Amino acid sequence: MIILVINTLMNGGAEKQAVHLLNLLGKNNDIRLIVINGAQIDKRIYNQIENQQNLILFKQKFLFKKILNLVSIFKSYNNLTVFSYLSLPNLLSVIAGRIAGANNIYSGIRNSKLSILKFLIENFNIIFNSNTIFNCYSGRNNVKFYFTKKKPLVITNVFTNFKQTNKITLNSNLINIITVARFVPQKDYTTALKAVRELKNKCKKFNYTIIGYGQDQELIKKIIHNFGLNNHVQLIINPDNIEHYLDKSHIYLSTSLFEGTSNSIMEAMNYKLPIVATDVGDNYKLVHQNFNGFLTKIGSHIELSQYLFELIKNEKLRQEFGDNSFQILNNNHSSHKFINNYLNLIK
Repeated sequence: MIILVINTLMNGGAEKQAVHLLNLLGKNNDIRLIVINGAQIDKRIYNQIENQQNLILFKQKFLFKKILNLVSIFKSYNNLTVFSYLSLPNLLSVIAGRIAGANNIYSGIRNSKLSILKFLIENFNIIFNSNTIFNCYSGRNNVKFYFTKKKPLVITNVFTNFKQTNKITLNSNLINIITVARFVPQKDYTTALKAVRELKNKCKKFNYTIIGYGQDQELIKKIIHNFGLNNHVQLIINPDNIEHYLDKSHIYLSTSLFEGTSNSIMEAMNYKLPIVATDVGDNYKLVHQNFNGFLTKIGSHIELSQYLFELIKNEKLRQEFGDNSFQILNNNHSSHKFINNYLNLIK
Protein backbone atom coordinates (compact mmCIF):
# COMPACT_ATOMS: atom_id res chain seq x y z
CA MET A 1 0.00 0.00 0.00
CA ILE A 2 1.13 3.53 -0.85
CA ILE A 3 -0.18 6.60 0.98
CA LEU A 4 0.46 10.20 -0.09
CA VAL A 5 -0.04 12.96 2.50
CA ILE A 6 -0.47 16.65 1.64
CA ASN A 7 -1.80 19.70 3.46
CA THR A 8 -4.59 20.92 1.13
CA LEU A 9 -5.99 20.44 -2.36
CA MET A 10 -5.60 24.09 -3.28
CA ASN A 11 -4.13 25.25 -6.58
CA GLY A 12 -0.43 25.01 -5.73
CA GLY A 13 2.63 23.25 -7.06
CA ALA A 14 2.85 20.62 -4.31
CA GLU A 15 -0.82 19.75 -4.71
CA LYS A 16 -0.54 19.41 -8.49
CA GLN A 17 2.48 17.14 -8.20
CA ALA A 18 0.77 15.01 -5.54
CA VAL A 19 -2.22 14.48 -7.83
CA HIS A 20 0.08 13.58 -10.73
CA LEU A 21 1.84 11.04 -8.50
CA LEU A 22 -1.51 9.66 -7.31
CA ASN A 23 -2.77 9.19 -10.87
CA LEU A 24 0.46 7.67 -12.19
CA LEU A 25 1.08 5.28 -9.30
CA GLY A 26 -2.63 4.45 -9.09
CA LYS A 27 -2.59 2.74 -12.49
CA ASN A 28 -0.81 -0.33 -11.07
CA ASN A 29 -0.74 0.12 -7.27
CA ASP A 30 -3.08 0.31 -4.30
CA ILE A 31 -2.82 3.95 -3.23
CA ARG A 32 -4.55 6.65 -1.15
CA LEU A 33 -4.15 10.42 -1.00
CA ILE A 34 -4.76 11.94 2.45
CA VAL A 35 -5.48 15.69 2.67
CA ILE A 36 -4.75 16.98 6.19
CA ASN A 37 -6.98 20.07 5.82
CA GLY A 38 -9.80 18.45 3.92
CA ALA A 39 -11.97 21.57 3.77
CA GLN A 40 -9.45 23.43 1.59
CA ILE A 41 -10.19 22.12 -1.89
CA ASP A 42 -9.90 23.70 -5.31
CA LYS A 43 -12.35 21.96 -7.64
CA ARG A 44 -9.90 22.22 -10.55
CA ILE A 45 -7.33 20.15 -8.65
CA TYR A 46 -9.98 17.80 -7.28
CA ASN A 47 -11.30 17.13 -10.77
CA GLN A 48 -7.86 16.09 -11.97
CA ILE A 49 -7.95 13.04 -9.69
CA GLU A 50 -8.73 10.05 -11.92
CA ASN A 51 -10.10 7.83 -9.14
CA GLN A 52 -11.61 9.99 -6.40
CA GLN A 53 -12.31 6.93 -4.25
CA ASN A 54 -8.59 7.01 -3.47
CA LEU A 55 -8.99 10.39 -1.75
CA ILE A 56 -9.28 10.75 2.05
CA LEU A 57 -10.20 14.19 3.42
CA PHE A 58 -9.55 14.90 7.11
CA LYS A 59 -12.25 16.98 8.77
CA GLN A 60 -10.77 17.16 12.29
CA LYS A 61 -9.90 20.66 13.53
CA PHE A 62 -7.28 19.71 16.09
CA LEU A 63 -3.80 18.57 15.12
CA PHE A 64 -3.69 15.82 17.75
CA LYS A 65 -6.83 14.23 16.32
CA LYS A 66 -5.35 14.37 12.83
CA ILE A 67 -2.29 12.48 14.07
CA LEU A 68 -4.49 9.84 15.75
CA ASN A 69 -6.45 9.44 12.51
CA LEU A 70 -3.23 9.07 10.53
CA VAL A 71 -1.95 6.42 12.96
CA SER A 72 -5.23 4.49 12.67
CA ILE A 73 -5.14 4.53 8.87
CA PHE A 74 -1.45 3.64 8.71
CA LYS A 75 -1.94 0.69 11.07
CA SER A 76 -4.70 -0.74 8.88
CA TYR A 77 -2.24 -1.54 6.08
CA ASN A 78 0.69 -3.90 5.84
CA ASN A 79 3.85 -3.19 3.83
CA LEU A 80 3.11 0.52 3.84
CA THR A 81 5.11 3.23 2.03
CA VAL A 82 4.29 6.87 2.85
CA PHE A 83 5.19 9.90 0.71
CA SER A 84 4.41 13.42 1.96
CA TYR A 85 4.91 16.95 0.64
CA LEU A 86 5.70 20.06 2.73
CA SER A 87 6.78 20.44 6.35
CA LEU A 88 3.55 19.94 8.32
CA PRO A 89 2.45 16.81 6.42
CA ASN A 90 6.06 15.60 6.60
CA LEU A 91 6.11 15.97 10.38
CA LEU A 92 2.71 14.33 10.92
CA SER A 93 3.61 11.47 8.59
CA VAL A 94 6.89 10.80 10.39
CA ILE A 95 5.24 10.80 13.83
CA ALA A 96 2.25 8.67 12.77
CA GLY A 97 4.36 6.43 10.56
CA ARG A 98 6.80 5.53 13.29
CA ILE A 99 4.00 4.87 15.78
CA ALA A 100 2.19 2.68 13.23
CA GLY A 101 5.33 0.86 12.08
CA ALA A 102 5.24 1.96 8.43
CA ASN A 103 7.88 0.30 6.28
CA ASN A 104 9.04 3.41 4.42
CA ILE A 105 8.42 7.10 5.12
CA TYR A 106 9.66 9.71 2.62
CA SER A 107 9.37 13.44 3.36
CA GLY A 108 9.10 15.88 0.46
CA ILE A 109 10.64 19.37 0.27
CA ARG A 110 9.48 21.58 -2.60
CA ASN A 111 11.70 24.64 -2.36
CA SER A 112 15.34 25.73 -2.39
CA LYS A 113 15.06 27.67 0.89
CA LEU A 114 13.34 27.00 4.22
CA SER A 115 12.29 29.24 7.09
CA ILE A 116 14.01 28.57 10.42
CA LEU A 117 10.96 26.70 11.72
CA LYS A 118 10.71 24.49 8.63
CA PHE A 119 14.47 23.92 8.73
CA LEU A 120 14.21 22.61 12.29
CA ILE A 121 11.19 20.44 11.42
CA GLU A 122 12.94 18.87 8.44
CA ASN A 123 16.10 18.19 10.45
CA PHE A 124 13.89 16.34 12.94
CA ASN A 125 12.08 14.48 10.16
CA ILE A 126 15.17 13.15 8.44
CA ILE A 127 16.34 11.49 11.68
CA PHE A 128 13.23 9.32 11.75
CA ASN A 129 12.15 9.01 8.12
CA SER A 130 13.56 6.72 5.44
CA ASN A 131 14.86 9.74 3.52
CA THR A 132 13.92 13.20 2.26
CA ILE A 133 13.06 13.90 -1.38
CA PHE A 134 13.68 17.33 -2.91
CA ASN A 135 12.05 18.42 -6.15
CA CYS A 136 15.13 20.50 -7.00
CA TYR A 137 18.91 20.13 -6.88
CA SER A 138 19.32 23.64 -5.52
CA GLY A 139 17.25 22.67 -2.48
CA ARG A 140 19.35 19.60 -1.77
CA ASN A 141 22.50 21.70 -2.10
CA ASN A 142 21.27 24.60 0.05
CA VAL A 143 19.44 22.88 2.93
CA LYS A 144 21.83 21.40 5.48
CA PHE A 145 20.97 18.36 7.58
CA TYR A 146 22.59 17.48 10.89
CA PHE A 147 22.61 14.32 13.04
CA THR A 148 22.27 12.06 9.98
CA LYS A 149 24.39 10.47 7.28
CA LYS A 150 21.50 10.14 4.86
CA LYS A 151 21.98 11.82 1.49
CA PRO A 152 18.65 13.35 0.43
CA LEU A 153 17.22 12.38 -2.94
CA VAL A 154 16.09 14.53 -5.86
CA ILE A 155 13.04 13.72 -7.99
CA THR A 156 12.13 16.70 -10.14
CA ASN A 157 8.58 17.65 -11.08
CA VAL A 158 6.62 15.79 -13.73
CA PHE A 159 4.54 17.22 -16.55
CA THR A 160 1.71 15.11 -17.94
CA ASN A 161 -0.47 17.33 -20.14
CA PHE A 162 1.64 18.27 -23.15
CA LYS A 163 0.12 20.69 -25.66
CA GLN A 164 0.84 21.26 -29.34
CA THR A 165 0.52 25.03 -29.43
CA ASN A 166 1.40 26.96 -32.58
CA LYS A 167 2.57 30.44 -31.58
CA ILE A 168 3.19 31.43 -35.21
CA THR A 169 -0.52 32.10 -35.65
CA LEU A 170 -0.71 34.37 -32.60
CA ASN A 171 -1.41 38.06 -33.25
CA SER A 172 1.80 40.00 -32.55
CA ASN A 173 0.42 43.54 -32.80
CA LEU A 174 0.09 43.58 -29.01
CA ILE A 175 2.59 41.40 -27.10
CA ASN A 176 1.14 39.63 -24.07
CA ILE A 177 3.50 39.07 -21.13
CA ILE A 178 2.17 36.83 -18.37
CA THR A 179 2.97 35.72 -14.82
CA VAL A 180 1.03 32.98 -13.03
CA ALA A 181 1.95 32.81 -9.35
CA ARG A 182 0.57 33.26 -5.86
CA PHE A 183 0.40 36.82 -4.54
CA VAL A 184 3.06 36.35 -1.86
CA PRO A 185 6.39 38.10 -1.09
CA GLN A 186 8.37 35.16 -2.51
CA LYS A 187 7.22 36.04 -6.04
CA ASP A 188 8.53 39.64 -5.79
CA TYR A 189 5.88 41.37 -7.88
CA THR A 190 7.48 44.72 -7.03
CA THR A 191 10.46 43.85 -9.22
CA ALA A 192 8.17 42.53 -11.97
CA LEU A 193 6.23 45.78 -12.02
CA LYS A 194 9.40 47.87 -11.91
CA ALA A 195 10.58 45.97 -14.99
CA VAL A 196 7.24 46.63 -16.72
CA ARG A 197 7.42 50.33 -15.82
CA GLU A 198 10.90 50.48 -17.33
CA LEU A 199 9.67 48.60 -20.40
CA LYS A 200 6.89 51.15 -20.90
CA ASN A 201 9.54 53.80 -21.51
CA LYS A 202 10.84 51.80 -24.49
CA CYS A 203 7.70 50.26 -25.91
CA LYS A 204 3.92 50.71 -25.74
CA LYS A 205 2.65 47.67 -27.64
CA PHE A 206 2.44 45.18 -24.77
CA ASN A 207 0.08 44.01 -22.06
CA TYR A 208 1.15 42.37 -18.80
CA THR A 209 -1.26 39.88 -17.23
CA ILE A 210 -0.81 38.78 -13.60
CA ILE A 211 -2.80 35.70 -12.56
CA GLY A 212 -2.98 34.36 -9.02
CA TYR A 213 -4.34 34.89 -5.53
CA GLY A 214 -2.97 35.54 -2.05
CA GLN A 215 -2.14 37.94 0.73
CA ASP A 216 -0.41 40.60 -1.40
CA GLN A 217 -3.34 41.24 -3.73
CA GLU A 218 -4.08 44.76 -2.48
CA LEU A 219 -0.38 45.63 -2.35
CA ILE A 220 0.03 44.62 -6.00
CA LYS A 221 -2.99 46.73 -6.98
CA LYS A 222 -1.47 49.71 -5.16
CA ILE A 223 1.89 49.30 -6.90
CA ILE A 224 0.20 49.07 -10.31
CA HIS A 225 -1.61 52.35 -9.59
CA ASN A 226 1.43 54.14 -8.14
CA PHE A 227 3.58 53.13 -11.12
CA GLY A 228 0.97 54.42 -13.57
CA LEU A 229 0.52 50.98 -15.16
CA ASN A 230 -3.26 50.66 -15.11
CA ASN A 231 -3.41 50.72 -18.93
CA HIS A 232 -0.72 48.06 -19.32
CA VAL A 233 -1.32 45.61 -16.45
CA GLN A 234 -4.27 43.26 -16.01
CA LEU A 235 -4.72 41.60 -12.60
CA ILE A 236 -6.84 38.43 -12.72
CA ILE A 237 -7.81 36.60 -9.54
CA ASN A 238 -7.68 32.79 -9.65
CA PRO A 239 -9.59 32.19 -12.92
CA ASP A 240 -10.82 28.79 -14.10
CA ASN A 241 -9.22 29.16 -17.54
CA ILE A 242 -5.52 29.87 -16.90
CA GLU A 243 -4.71 27.76 -19.96
CA HIS A 244 -6.56 30.25 -22.18
CA TYR A 245 -4.36 33.11 -20.99
CA LEU A 246 -1.15 31.09 -21.43
CA ASP A 247 -2.22 30.11 -24.93
CA LYS A 248 -2.76 33.76 -25.88
CA SER A 249 0.54 34.96 -24.40
CA HIS A 250 3.93 35.57 -26.02
CA ILE A 251 6.37 35.81 -23.08
CA TYR A 252 6.46 34.43 -19.52
CA LEU A 253 7.96 36.50 -16.69
CA SER A 254 9.05 35.16 -13.28
CA THR A 255 10.76 37.34 -10.65
CA SER A 256 10.77 34.95 -7.69
CA LEU A 257 13.19 35.38 -4.80
CA PHE A 258 13.47 31.61 -4.42
CA GLU A 259 11.96 28.53 -6.04
CA GLY A 260 12.24 24.77 -6.22
CA THR A 261 11.37 23.38 -9.62
CA SER A 262 8.80 25.90 -10.82
CA ASN A 263 5.48 24.39 -11.93
CA SER A 264 4.43 27.77 -13.32
CA ILE A 265 7.47 28.02 -15.59
CA MET A 266 6.93 24.42 -16.72
CA GLU A 267 3.32 25.22 -17.61
CA ALA A 268 4.48 28.26 -19.60
CA MET A 269 7.02 26.11 -21.44
CA ASN A 270 4.21 23.73 -22.34
CA TYR A 271 2.58 26.64 -24.22
CA LYS A 272 5.84 27.33 -26.06
CA LEU A 273 6.62 30.55 -24.25
CA PRO A 274 10.10 32.07 -24.02
CA ILE A 275 10.98 32.66 -20.36
CA VAL A 276 12.45 35.70 -18.62
CA ALA A 277 13.19 34.78 -15.01
CA THR A 278 15.40 35.30 -12.00
CA ASP A 279 18.17 32.75 -11.54
CA VAL A 280 16.85 31.06 -8.41
CA GLY A 281 16.21 27.46 -7.40
CA ASP A 282 16.33 25.12 -10.36
CA ASN A 283 15.27 27.76 -12.89
CA TYR A 284 18.64 27.24 -14.58
CA LYS A 285 17.57 23.68 -15.44
CA LEU A 286 14.37 24.95 -17.06
CA VAL A 287 15.67 28.16 -18.63
CA HIS A 288 18.84 27.81 -20.68
CA GLN A 289 20.38 31.21 -21.27
CA ASN A 290 19.95 32.41 -24.88
CA PHE A 291 18.30 29.10 -25.82
CA ASN A 292 14.75 29.31 -24.50
CA GLY A 293 14.95 32.47 -22.43
CA PHE A 294 17.01 34.69 -20.16
CA LEU A 295 17.99 34.53 -16.49
CA THR A 296 18.89 37.50 -14.28
CA LYS A 297 19.94 38.15 -10.71
CA ILE A 298 17.23 38.72 -8.11
CA GLY A 299 15.74 42.21 -8.28
CA SER A 300 17.40 43.16 -11.58
CA HIS A 301 14.44 45.05 -13.02
CA ILE A 302 16.52 46.94 -15.59
CA GLU A 303 17.98 43.74 -17.03
CA LEU A 304 14.57 42.05 -16.94
CA SER A 305 13.06 44.92 -18.92
CA GLN A 306 15.89 44.75 -21.47
CA TYR A 307 15.29 41.04 -22.07
CA LEU A 308 11.53 41.59 -22.33
CA PHE A 309 12.12 44.34 -24.90
CA GLU A 310 14.49 42.10 -26.88
CA LEU A 311 11.78 39.44 -27.14
CA ILE A 312 9.02 41.94 -27.90
CA LYS A 313 10.84 43.37 -30.92
CA ASN A 314 11.99 40.00 -32.31
CA GLU A 315 9.17 37.65 -33.33
CA LYS A 316 11.57 35.08 -34.79
CA LEU A 317 13.46 34.89 -31.49
CA ARG A 318 10.22 34.42 -29.53
CA GLN A 319 9.23 31.56 -31.83
CA GLU A 320 12.64 29.90 -31.59
CA PHE A 321 12.86 30.23 -27.80
CA GLY A 322 9.27 29.01 -27.40
CA ASP A 323 9.94 25.88 -29.43
CA ASN A 324 13.07 25.25 -27.37
CA SER A 325 11.06 25.62 -24.14
CA PHE A 326 8.72 22.86 -25.23
CA GLN A 327 11.67 20.68 -26.24
CA ILE A 328 13.33 21.02 -22.79
CA LEU A 329 10.08 20.23 -21.01
CA ASN A 330 9.33 17.19 -23.17
CA ASN A 331 12.87 15.80 -22.86
CA ASN A 332 13.36 16.22 -19.12
CA HIS A 333 9.99 16.07 -17.35
CA SER A 334 8.00 13.22 -18.89
CA SER A 335 6.09 10.82 -16.64
CA HIS A 336 8.22 7.73 -17.41
CA LYS A 337 11.35 8.92 -15.60
CA PHE A 338 9.34 10.48 -12.77
CA ILE A 339 7.32 7.37 -11.95
CA ASN A 340 10.32 5.04 -12.17
CA ASN A 341 12.15 7.14 -9.57
CA TYR A 342 9.27 6.65 -7.13
CA LEU A 343 8.79 2.96 -7.94
CA ASN A 344 12.44 2.34 -7.09
CA LEU A 345 11.71 3.51 -3.52
CA ILE A 346 8.73 1.19 -2.98
CA LYS A 347 9.71 -2.14 -1.48
